[in-house]
Amino acid sequence: SFIKDNAGEYEDWVELYNPTGTAVDITGYWLSNRISNPMKWEFPAGTSVPANGYLVVLFSGTGDYDPNYLGYRNT
Repeated sequence: SFIKDNAGEYEDWVELYNPTGTAVDITGYWLSNRISNPMKWEFPAGTSVPANGYLVVLFSGTGDYDPNYLGYRNT
């Protein structure tokens, strides 16, 4: 009940926090919910976590093409 995706459904999410005073570029880093598949979803070019800020990423299987939406559900 935190954030809805573009289909209006509530999804699991992960929050990345950057405690430094400089933005952190995470282009090319990977995120997964499976240890057997650690390179399941790659952050696209230009993705960064702002200085002293957060990036919230939804586990959405709706096919949204937004850097903050993963292409799979967290199952």
